[in-house]
Amino acid sequence: MVAAIEAGCGVTPEVVGKPEPTLLQEAMRMLNSTPDETVMIGDGLSVDILGGKAADTHTLLVLSGKDSREDVMRSSIKPDHIYEDVAAVVAELARQPS
Repeated sequence: MVAAIEAGCGVTPEVVGKPEPTLLQEAMRMLNSTPDETVMIGDGLSVDILGGKAADTHTLLVLSGKDSREDVMRSSIKPDHIYEDVAAVVAELARQPS
């Protein structure tokens, strides 16, 4: 679809969806945040985690979605942290000192 629009108008589109870092970078700009202060949380290695890596943020994979630990072992894309699900992330945060 994009190729047809590009051919019709002669303009090369800028891709802003994951895994391109544009949306994450814009969110960081709007929140006045830096990559080292930002975490990309997602359930997909090739979209969410790759997008976080492209934006140079921390990355956290939850295993309640698309990818498994076996997928991580086979992939060249490695998240910084892995949790079973979002509830496990929240529980970990609750244990952290304020």
